[in-house]
Amino acid sequence: MASFLYRLGALAYHRRWMVLGIWTVLLLAIGLSAGAFMGKLTNTFSIPGIETQRTLDRMKVEMPELAGGTGSIVFRTQDAMGFTTA
Repeated sequence: MASFLYRLGALAYHRRWMVLGIWTVLLLAIGLSAGAFMGKLTNTFSIPGIETQRTLDRMKVEMPELAGGTGSIVFRTQDAMGFTTA
């Protein structure tokens, strides 16, 4: 394995401009493909049919000014050395 990696490194060094060109083309192709085919990103999700989702949907209808709120949950460790938020 070491001799294979040595030969690969030597090849990459001796043909560094070709290797650099190949990497540049690959990165551009990946970047353009991601921009062309990636969908819209979102950080919201719903699980239809659960009580919480039914409550949130009902709040949107009955109290739209209060719907969509956020909150934080704080967890404390047993030794009280650190806090984690979720």
